[in-house]
Amino acid sequence: MPELRRHLAASNGWFEVFFVPKRQTKRSIIAYATALEQEHTQGKPIPAELSQNLHPEVVRLLRRGISPLDMPRHLRDEIYDITQLGPYVRYRWREQKHLSTISLGLLDDYPPFPFVPSGF
Repeated sequence: MPELRRHLAASNGWFEVFFVPKRQTKRSIIAYATALEQEHTQGKPIPAELSQNLHPEVVRLLRRGISPLDMPRHLRDEIYDITQLGPYVRYRWREQKHLSTISLGLLDDYPPFPFVPSGF
């Protein structure tokens, strides 16, 4: 604390506010991938309603065996539900070419594990 107080008083540092994105694969993608696996292993046809709710390029890539992790970045919003956690604040300052950081969060300010976005 004395170090933080000294830098705050001297105006040598700055505050940064940031958010942490947490992503979870959409349930519709998981359902389609499961049905695709059953089609390959058991010969069950994929119900048409599963692919109707998905972006056509995502369906095409899943059929080619490409994992959602390896899909193009521009499809990210089609594949994942993204929840922004935060805001989090940290204080940073530079001393003799060295960058120092103090996180200003609460010790119990973390989501429960396993992380489940709201609505699930």
